[in-house]
Amino acid sequence: MAMKTKCLFRKEYKIGVREYGLHFVEDEFKEVLKPGKYTFFDPFGKHRVDVVSQLLPWLSHPKLEEIIFSGKLKGLAEVVDLQDDQRGLVWIDGRFHVLLE
Repeated sequence: MAMKTKCLFRKEYKIGVREYGLHFVEDEFKEVLKPGKYTFFDPFGKHRVDVVSQLLPWLSHPKLEEIIFSGKLKGLAEVVDLQDDQRGLVWIDGRFHVLLE
């Protein structure tokens, strides 16, 4: 992620081709940013963008529960919630990757 500040009250973020940006305002999740350039007017430092890779099979984030329950990952990620007696097989590009327990 590249962040530049050209103006004191403006933050610019560049989300790479194989990345997503997780946009937070006052530590509250707002949206998923797709690849591109984004500028926020931010005189009080309330905006934050955490960049995550699209190439990794897992999303790990301290605010993961809030991000999932927002519903804004729909079509971008598959959320799997297994019960104690269930298992899952993860396949990536036609190859077995891991067993979820």
